[in-house]
Amino acid sequence: MMYCDGPYIFEDGSSFKAVWIDDNKRKSADLHNLEPGRINPHINRAFNPTDVRSQEFQTYSSYAIDSPAPIVAVSDVHGHFDTFISLLQAHKILDQSYKWIFGTGHLVIVGDIFDRGDQVLECLWLVHNLQAEAAKVGGGVHFLVGNHDWMVLSGDLRFLKEKYWLSAGLLDTQYDALFSRQSYLGQWLRTCPVVLKINQYLFVHGGTSTQLLDLNLSIQEINERFRDQIFQPVVCSREDHKINQILLGAMGPLWHRGFFDGSMGQDQVNKARGYFDVEYIVVGHTPQSQINFRFNRCVIAIDAGFKTGAEGELLWIDTDGPVRGISNGNTVKIN
Repeated sequence: MMYCDGPYIFEDGSSFKAVWIDDNKRKSADLHNLEPGRINPHINRAFNPTDVRSQEFQTYSSYAIDSPAPIVAVSDVHGHFDTFISLLQAHKILDQSYKWIFGTGHLVIVGDIFDRGDQVLECLWLVHNLQAEAAKVGGGVHFLVGNHDWMVLSGDLRFLKEKYWLSAGLLDTQYDALFSRQSYLGQWLRTCPVVLKINQYLFVHGGTSTQLLDLNLSIQEINERFRDQIFQPVVCSREDHKINQILLGAMGPLWHRGFFDGSMGQDQVNKARGYFDVEYIVVGHTPQSQINFRFNRCVIAIDAGFKTGAEGELLWIDTDGPVRGISNGNTVKIN
């Protein structure tokens, strides 16, 4: 069986080196000498070396954004690139060349690009490229780290597709090392937030537990702890370690399932809404047959089953409020 994957990009002195697999053969090139088309499109349709050479990682002066533009959110893509782009194209977020056409709108990917599917690299490079394209025209693309993304970054590979075990073997490394702090994508992923507020919507992969609120951290402080301590292992105080363990645990924003397992009530949901000063909390993490409201329309569950092979859905938000965006490009009421 002929096998392809990549590219993965690593620091190489003062430059970057790209490595990829083409028909079971390891290939490499200096990124600055890598012309568009050098890597066969059948390996990765979403990669363009020019996009990498010209981009600085997105930074946030604030993780609370006010914008009159429409917002689209999707979660738990899990390496299903074809379904992902089909949905975005149907709703005129991308054109047929995978370029951004959503203007000043915002696209939020609410965690979990990694694991389960076999088009993870395509999804990562697409989101990476769209981030730069959107910023140029006043829009925004935001990738929030989910539990499966963190699992891979930290070496927990339980849900990895066989394809990526083969990649690691052919490249003579551990799979998580392909996303280390010496890799381009690893560096980029470690700058991404875990929670984001846009207007009256809070986006977070897992949820907002009472234990999270009891830490008395702002959105800014939560993201800074992940970015500067958890994603970049550093020696920290006993108290910081204790806080970070809660953030990474079952009650933290990546793993919490309290909106679905019966452990939270309306009062606790309302407390979280008040704490973050939002009307809605948008979460992925727990698969649903379709996007739906929970807790009297206060929580919106948007994991619409990419991992099961479903056509997927996106959440569309404009001045008329939130609706489901389905695979044919239409929007329908959320139940």
